[in-house]
Amino acid sequence: MGGPSPDDAVEWEHQLEQFVDDSSGQLLDAKLVQKARQEELEWLRKENVYIRVSAEECTGKPLQLKWVDVNKGDHQAPKIRSRLVAKEIKRAKPLSEQLGGAETFAATPPVESVYALMSAFMTRRTRSEERKLMAAWDVSRAHFMGKAARDIYVELPEEDRVHPGDQGPMMGKLLRSMYGTQDASQIFQKDDQDWLKGNGAEFSALQFSR
Repeated sequence: MGGPSPDDAVEWEHQLEQFVDDSSGQLLDAKLVQKARQEELEWLRKENVYIRVSAEECTGKPLQLKWVDVNKGDHQAPKIRSRLVAKEIKRAKPLSEQLGGAETFAATPPVESVYALMSAFMTRRTRSEERKLMAAWDVSRAHFMGKAARDIYVELPEEDRVHPGDQGPMMGKLLRSMYGTQDASQIFQKDDQDWLKGNGAEFSALQFSR
């Protein structure tokens, strides 16, 4: 009636939160996911993707955020990548807040265009002895690169929601675009083109004849 004796063995079950691969649906190692999320948050802070502001400064309804966790390795050698994305659903917004096609369009060439470019690159010959090079870049955090074009506020992730010294509820204000926002792709395309042009790149339309 007095409860268990201090000498009795008690087994405590410590259960970590379960995480699922958003691509395959497989269970992921919780500790590796937490580590990947922390690395992502540290990068977001370093690059000033958003700033923490008081909830009173937030205008309009803030966007919810979601973690996307994917194992880029395999079961034997897992490589967890976590990305923080915004949930800006166009249909859920009033018409006055929905962006049109001209404000969201970003060119996405089909894979055939790459083959055509390689064919033109190899068959077009000039008398010049200049060597031509073709390269491809895979930007791991593409949509975090461009400057935000709108005032967008987001709910902070749980890992960054409360800091010592906070005087009240906090929100995030985007300084850069974020995955999931309506204009993220277009912002990245423009930002990338401006950078390339600033470093000497020239853009021209390829013309093919049958």
